[in-house]
Amino acid sequence: MRTLFNTLVIVSMAVLLAGCAAPSFSDGMTSVARQTAVKTAVDARQYSFKAMTAATQKGRNINLTSAYGIVVKPDMLSCDLPFFGTSFGGSAYGGEGAIRFESKQFEYSAEPGKKNGWTVTIVPKDKPEVQKIMMMIGAEGYTTVTVISTNRSAMNYYGNLEWK
Repeated sequence: MRTLFNTLVIVSMAVLLAGCAAPSFSDGMTSVARQTAVKTAVDARQYSFKAMTAATQKGRNINLTSAYGIVVKPDMLSCDLPFFGTSFGGSAYGGEGAIRFESKQFEYSAEPGKKNGWTVTIVPKDKPEVQKIMMMIGAEGYTTVTVISTNRSAMNYYGNLEWK
């Protein structure tokens, strides 16, 4: 009897943990449909990244409560992300405490990544304070963004891709 109880507890815990392993989407899309939509958005350069968490290079993690993110369009890049890291020298981004800019001159490359995801690299040509934005996009839209700046420490952001 005790062995049966222990087995039921272990199976119940496994089911609960498997259900909590990854955040769920509330868009009603199947996994395959979401993967297709993400691939289409990345290929078309028509999507936005919604940041949910920021992390400094010193290991500080901050849950974001406001709407921060990046919008990518074929002819425009818009970035509005908070900055909590270290600044090296003069004030960048117009003296703001954020990484906020728009660019119409940028290089964009999307390479296949791990597990059907993508590695997107964006290099703004008209914003010298930003060296590179790297996006690791998972097949279903989970995304890690790293912003590498000229006069600031790198920042990481975690969130989801959105598309129309």
